[in-house]
Amino acid sequence: MIAFSLGLSALAILISLLAVCYAWRQAHYAKRQTEIMETQETRRRQEERNTAEWVEKFDKAIAAVLKVGPSFIDRGGGTSTNAYGVAFPNPEMRQHVETYLVERKGEHFAARLTNGELLRMPIVQRTIQEVLDCTQKFKENDPDNANRLGL
Repeated sequence: MIAFSLGLSALAILISLLAVCYAWRQAHYAKRQTEIMETQETRRRQEERNTAEWVEKFDKAIAAVLKVGPSFIDRGGGTSTNAYGVAFPNPEMRQHVETYLVERKGEHFAARLTNGELLRMPIVQRTIQEVLDCTQKFKENDPDNANRLGL
């Protein structure tokens, strides 16, 4: 009878040890899942901030293109030229502007609808930044015409 009691006690201890090991593994798994979720949440918040930043830059770039696009500027000597080609001299960049940022209809421009996915594309970000850089350069090189255009 004592041997039977000892056997049951040993079995109970073994089952208890297995339960403790199982509980430890579950706690470790839950901790790992929590870490993964926290990392994902941090990444999501960072993407939201990044998208908000690019939305602001997109708005500024669109405003500049819409002001420059249909306008003509005085080039001195009684001549005028389209401001779009002067402010944005690179034809490839202008093509990117018309592909990603605006719709061009003749000499008139309209802003394209955008979304966060589009704004996360490197080519779109590069185009937006080039528009902002060219606009700044135009303001510095030709402040009179830049002021006339409302830049």
